[in-house]
Amino acid sequence: MSLKGETKVVVIGAGPAGMTASIYLAQAEIDHLVVEARAPGGAILRAAEVINYPGLGKRRGYEIALEIHKHMKELGNDVLSGEVVSVDRTEKGFIVDIKGRGTVETEFVIVATGAKSKTTGVLNEMRYFGKGVSYCAVCDGYLFKGKVMTVLGQDEEAFDSVKYLSSLASRLNWLVFEVTDEVKKTVNSLKERGFDVGVMKIDKVEDFKGEGKLEKLLVNVDGEVKEIMTDACFVNIGKVAATEFLNFDVHKDAAGFLIVDEDRETSVDGLYAAGDCVKKSVYQVATAVGDGAVAAVNVARRLV
Repeated sequence: MSLKGETKVVVIGAGPAGMTASIYLAQAEIDHLVVEARAPGGAILRAAEVINYPGLGKRRGYEIALEIHKHMKELGNDVLSGEVVSVDRTEKGFIVDIKGRGTVETEFVIVATGAKSKTTGVLNEMRYFGKGVSYCAVCDGYLFKGKVMTVLGQDEEAFDSVKYLSSLASRLNWLVFEVTDEVKKTVNSLKERGFDVGVMKIDKVEDFKGEGKLEKLLVNVDGEVKEIMTDACFVNIGKVAATEFLNFDVHKDAAGFLIVDEDRETSVDGLYAAGDCVKKSVYQVATAVGDGAVAAVNVARRLV
């Protein structure tokens, strides 16, 4: 796919949010470009199974990505493979620099670049991804119903994961780096409701182990390595939004998540955002698709 020097809208990111935005822009017959640094699909490609996308039942993440991409292509659009290294403001809108491809001028930008889950950095963590290691309790928790599960971390997402998984797990281990009053309160509340939840303060994760699938964690506690037997480990040690390429001031939180209004427009006129790079309370495929639709429709209203 070739790069044009000018277009009405540039959509950065081809996950569910970005591809949905393209579908709506195409239906409004608006000239636009979708740019993706990796394969179309985004974070959903990492989901072993998705069981809560309406109407599809249980599907693999890549299957949903392929269906959305197919729909997008049927409307005459495809994804330009390339990494956006910078976006700068101009008098007429924005100029987007795509590494090794050149630049494109545009009136509107929809940022749909998603977020990156922080990892432990332990070598075997990725070896067991999709085989017991996950970064999304709501996405994958049901796959381990009735089994021993572990949540690693204590950010906001970790608290949500513990509450969600406590009713699914036969036993839930919560590994934290500090046993705060909020951690104690959460665990006690869940125990009072009859859930088997235990909390352990650790210094770090040493390794992930198992034969073909995750079976245990090795953790360091006060200099001593201990084994935690588990069927699944949900790593929730933080996320950062992929928005570092925006070369101007725009409202976002400390982790780079863009703050938008109900139209999905940021604090910068003409700059919209959708999907997991947006500051919000729920991060799911369904909400990403909704964001993409809302952003595209509102951009279209300003162009048509």
